[in-house]
Amino acid sequence: MRVLAGAARRFVPVEKETVERAHDLAAMGFHATDALHLACAEEGGAEVFLTTDDRIIQLASRLSVRLRVGVNNPLTWLNEVIEQ
Repeated sequence: MRVLAGAARRFVPVEKETVERAHDLAAMGFHATDALHLACAEEGGAEVFLTTDDRIIQLASRLSVRLRVGVNNPLTWLNEVIEQ
C-alpha cells in the first residue's frame, strides 16, 4: 500500500466547488470525510479511489453512475490491473 501511496504526485486544493461536491456526496450517504476525499479524487482527475472500507465500496457501487471516479478495493483493483 505504501508503494501505491508513494506514487501520488498531485496536490488538490480544496476549493468552494470541491466542498459543494462533498456536500452532494454526503447527501448521497457518504460520511463527511469520505465525501471530501471522494470529491478531491474527482477534482484531481483520479481514475480510481482505493479504499478498504467495504461500506464506501458498496455505496459507491450503488451510486456509480453519479460518481466521477471509480471506487475499488486496492487488492481487487491490483488483480484487475495485472490481468489486463
